[in-house]
Amino acid sequence: MPHTYAARQSHDAGIGTGDEDGVSLLAMRPLDGRLHGLIARRAAKERDWAKALHWAELSVDNRPGAIDPWLIRAAAEREISTAQRSNASMTQALLRLHKPPDEELRDYLLRHYPRPSAWLRHSSRSASEGWSRGFNAPSTCHAPRSIR
Repeated sequence: MPHTYAARQSHDAGIGTGDEDGVSLLAMRPLDGRLHGLIARRAAKERDWAKALHWAELSVDNRPGAIDPWLIRAAAEREISTAQRSNASMTQALLRLHKPPDEELRDYLLRHYPRPSAWLRHSSRSASEGWSRGFNAPSTCHAPRSIR
């Protein structure tokens, strides 16, 4: 069953380990935002930021409520684009949190945004709301390890 829904989990795991590139699966799953996100995550792990940004944007288009592609998009934009675009993507990720972030994501935020209050003074209300979620107490929300 190489192209069945039942094989999806093993294919997705193969993308994460690098055993599959994921692109070959697009013929069967062209609008699968989750697949696009997995390809983006793999590209981010390989520090191929242009590719990570491309696939993260496709994932965001197909699954705008998912947090992970927004985080990958923010990391990629930080590397190859502007801080303003990266900040906007990070804000979108934080607005989608249902629980306070875990310690790893908070550490990431503090590493890349050491003075969030300075940035928030010039931000919209929605950005302030998202960023306030980013600095609440830790919980069980998982941060993507590949974008550290």
